[in-house]
Amino acid sequence: MYSMILTIYNILLCKLSNQSDIVVGTPVVGRQHSDLKEVTGVFVNTLAIRNIIDPSMSFKDFLKGVQQGNAEAFDNQMYPYEELVDSLNLQRDSNRNALFDVFFNYQFKENDIYANNASGMEVTELDIPQSVAKFDLQLSVLHSDEKLEIVFNYSKDLFELQSIARFSSYFVRVLDTIITNENLSLKNIDVLSEEETIQLLVDFNDTNENYEKDKTILDLFDEQVLLNPRAKALIFENESISYSG
Repeated sequence: MYSMILTIYNILLCKLSNQSDIVVGTPVVGRQHSDLKEVTGVFVNTLAIRNIIDPSMSFKDFLKGVQQGNAEAFDNQMYPYEELVDSLNLQRDSNRNALFDVFFNYQFKENDIYANNASGMEVTELDIPQSVAKFDLQLSVLHSDEKLEIVFNYSKDLFELQSIARFSSYFVRVLDTIITNENLSLKNIDVLSEEETIQLLVDFNDTNENYEKDKTILDLFDEQVLLNPRAKALIFENESISYSG
């Protein structure tokens, strides 16, 4: 399921950005060694998972490629992310991540929380909302026995809520499409609704305008100058001049 959701996420990002080279960041626990299982602390590392999308590939074949890439990436999950950035000699920017701008976080929800009450300590699960975006766009998945909870977290400086709502509908549309036909090529997976498609192909191209065909562009321009002599003709920094001078 992890690879399935990540595959759909890659397709969505490809469709939104019109780019085929997609790099997604994802966290790993970092507790592979048995000695760390009982140690308190944060050992989380970050993986940068790269996928090259060939539009002619079927979804099924692309999913297999993502699964293989995930396996190879997780085999190297103990390699420190900061050392990877240093080894690539990437220019660092405090406002951006060095390798990726989008993130994928997949978690399994525990049904029960176990604690030893002998010491009188009580453990309570708290749902803390994520109000600060650390990345341009993040897809978070909470996997329980009964369902998948999928949430988009985004930078308000880059996206409006309406845009994220559209992205969510595109994600669902990709999911619905590949459920019915896993052999469909990626280029034929359409994220737009029928209404959006009509708007893009028909409404936005409805540019017919009636005008006097015996006049040139200069004639029409002269008419507008006479009709709007006070309109600004030239602007330079804080200075401007109208058509009438």
